[in-house]
Amino acid sequence: MYSAIVVSAFLAVSCIVMSMAVILLWLPGNLGESKSKHSVSVRWLVTGIVASFVASIIDNAWWGIAWSLRYADNPSWHWWFDFGVYSNIASRQGIKIFAAWCHIKAAVESGIISGHAAYACGLLAIIAGALAAISLLML
Repeated sequence: MYSAIVVSAFLAVSCIVMSMAVILLWLPGNLGESKSKHSVSVRWLVTGIVASFVASIIDNAWWGIAWSLRYADNPSWHWWFDFGVYSNIASRQGIKIFAAWCHIKAAVESGIISGHAAYACGLLAIIAGALAAISLLML
């Protein structure tokens, strides 16, 4: 198990560096003047991509620290694992939902789907999430 923790720590740092590279490459051009050759739909798509990589940085940093502390047998690893659910809410769920919304908005702006279809996607996500939460509360 300890060798897997070492590999995971290596990959977490590598993932953070690669995510930062994507953000640094794509974000400046996406924030440029509105006269840019990028269409509105491309801007929404890139915003979603950047948000996903921000989420990846947060997630990999949190769990990289948690598992490294566990590997080092530092007693504070318990805190990182106990509060990891809050990191997950922010990075794995919250930011990823925002990124998905950006991608859906890009599809609407480009005419791939209608605004009504986008609202249906959102409503379906809310219903599915509510059903999952209710079933968990029933355990």
